Amino acid sequence: MPQRILVLLFVLGTFPGFVFAQAITRGPYLQRVTPTGVTVRWRTDVPTDSRVRYGAGLSQQAVDNAQTTEHIVVLTGLQPATRYTYAVGTSKVDLSPANDASYAFKTAPAFGSNEAVRVWVLGDFGAIGPRQDQAFSSYKAATKNQPPDLWVWLGDNAYSYGRDDEYQRNVFDYYPEQLRSLPFYATPGNHDYHDDVNDFNVPYFALTTPPTNAEAGGVASKSTSYYSVDYGPLHLISLDSYGNFPGQGRIFDTTSTQIEWLKRDLAANAASAKKRPWTVIFFHHPPYTQGSRNSDTEQDLILNRARLTPIFERYNVDLVLSGHSHIYERTYQIRNHRDLSATFNKRTMATDTSTGRYDGSANSCPIVQKDGSLIYIVNGSGGALGGRAPNYPHKAMVYSYTDEGGSMLFDVAENRLDAQWLAPSGVKDRFTLVKNVNRRQTITAEYGDTLTLRASWPGEYNWSGGQTGRTIRTVNQSGTFRVTDGKNCLADEYQVTALPKPRFVTNALSAAAYCPGTAIALSVTPENTTKANAWTYTVELSDASGSFTSPVVVGSGSLATLIAKLPANLPGGAGYRLRVVPQNVPYAEAVASPAFTVQQPATATLSAGIALVGQPTTATVTLGGNGPWRGTFSDGTSFSATSSPALVTLPASQPGSIRLTQISGACGAGTVQGAGEVLVQQITATEPNLPAVTVFPNPTTGQIWVELEVPGPEAAQIDLFNQQGTRVANRRVAPAPTRQRLPFQLDKPGIYVVRIQIGAQTVSHKVIRQ
Repeated sequence: MPQRILVLLFVLGTFPGFVFAQAITRGPYLQRVTPTGVTVRWRTDVPTDSRVRYGAGLSQQAVDNAQTTEHIVVLTGLQPATRYTYAVGTSKVDLSPANDASYAFKTAPAFGSNEAVRVWVLGDFGAIGPRQDQAFSSYKAATKNQPPDLWVWLGDNAYSYGRDDEYQRNVFDYYPEQLRSLPFYATPGNHDYHDDVNDFNVPYFALTTPPTNAEAGGVASKSTSYYSVDYGPLHLISLDSYGNFPGQGRIFDTTSTQIEWLKRDLAANAASAKKRPWTVIFFHHPPYTQGSRNSDTEQDLILNRARLTPIFERYNVDLVLSGHSHIYERTYQIRNHRDLSATFNKRTMATDTSTGRYDGSANSCPIVQKDGSLIYIVNGSGGALGGRAPNYPHKAMVYSYTDEGGSMLFDVAENRLDAQWLAPSGVKDRFTLVKNVNRRQTITAEYGDTLTLRASWPGEYNWSGGQTGRTIRTVNQSGTFRVTDGKNCLADEYQVTALPKPRFVTNALSAAAYCPGTAIALSVTPENTTKANAWTYTVELSDASGSFTSPVVVGSGSLATLIAKLPANLPGGAGYRLRVVPQNVPYAEAVASPAFTVQQPATATLSAGIALVGQPTTATVTLGGNGPWRGTFSDGTSFSATSSPALVTLPASQPGSIRLTQISGACGAGTVQGAGEVLVQQITATEPNLPAVTVFPNPTTGQIWVELEVPGPEAAQIDLFNQQGTRVANRRVAPAPTRQRLPFQLDKPGIYVVRIQIGAQTVSHKVIRQ
């Protein structure tokens, strides 16, 4: 029997998860939230493995098989600015309750996003008492319909010594719903260090998981004491204002590792293409306060003011948030104040003296951020009791309050930051901070462009045209457009000049005349537009009178490479013009080129003629197209002419036919038309193979007779040609046994040729008509 008991005890000790029910004793709570991930932590009463199920239907999961009571599970691959439900437990069972909507988290906005975010800022809070209750109740009332996205702790998070049991009782048991749904970033205070600057073995560092390797943006710090975060439009920097890092110094040692890292991080954010609009630093010990702590007498605070504020100003930090002093205080936007509170000079050290409440009350316009100036806030009444120093209120403060506990809400979007300090009696302080507003712009808008004018701030809008939206649009309208915020605080003004319609002037061509088929490079001058090189163009050709009623497309392309290719069959004319038209820009004006001439290819027609061997003859060539002309005959004779017809002397040195073989003109080689030829014949009185032929009288004054024998069997053909080679008469003579005589009338003076052909035999006679 004892042996069986021993075995059972062994089993119980070896497999506790199978015997004892596991329970969550802390959390869950959320750390190191980024656009794509979050770290989920919780504590159990006995060691178990770890599992987080998350997403729609809890269908995804991350598991860590190590047995532990301190569970840390990193979720990755998430979508930015997305809400996820989740459950925690072991690999076998969920330990968190089912169907509890508070078990959900939202990832950070995408890096570079300026979308609106809400941040809850709480300092000196884990004290259990009336002030913690006041701060928490006022926060819950203010955020019932709009919960925050992120939670910032300003140090002294658990009183009085930052022990683990104090964190459990005063923080984890007090804010369970907020902790499991709202990621937090923290900084330690002196109470978190047990008031020992050299003791880093404290629960604060064990229970937080900050981004030490730039997982959330910024420059990697490699330290759990200080780090930076990009969250929407905010660049948040957490500094450790208490710890004395071995060999590295404290925060007010300006060459310490922490401050050297701070400078690198601030410089990197300023130089980044995704620079966040707002830089907010938070640490526990304030440079300026006259509350339960006195920045005139406490050495840490004096050194912070003397040594840190010049760095903040140099790198254009916007806000510094602190706790430590159990009070709420807000300075003006200030710079160059390093000394005691009594030395603050509002006239020279406050760069903006508005209350910033932006509620229509006197002097309440938004604070316009100025480089080298910033606001310091003490928000240390989240739980601990307050008090007043002898010089309360500090002269640099716009507002100070000690009577109630409270916390802050920041609503940040783009270039606007709205802050409010919440107390049970209401919102005791509020301010609006803006930057890059009150713009004055001169804009030149091109014709046809839709000009979008946008107010430089998020908020209310009254445009000079009556519009009430942030953005208005205008087309082809010059003038002054003004938008105000309705409280006479913010105003943008746009001086708009709308350009005339774009014009495309086709410049004078390189020549005054062109031939069909010619490629012409065009020079075009665009006017009233900067977009000319991005458009595509069509080249149009007018008719011969310069009209574009029915234009012919002769080219297309970009402005720098436009070529007009004239049609090969283009008729001649002296009034042609070219213009360039941008495609899909119907309102553009196209100015045509000066008129140019289209010349025609040369043509030539040789009039037929007859010549006698050895007697030069004049050939008539009718010319077409554009000259000057140059031509060549088949006998080698060449000529040039500047007008039509051209009279060309042919030597007629050999019998046969002479043809025109080549013609060219202004457009190069042309066309010889027709089959005209000059027939050169041997002059003979008789032909041995023909019966005797007689032509008389010669010369004659009008009529001649042709006498011949046609013995047969073939008939004779008689043709009479004038000097131009035109046949003016002809007869066919049938065979007969006797000689025949036939009359021919020569009407005009000149040289005539009588040609008699019988079969293959021919004889020609020259006759002169006087």
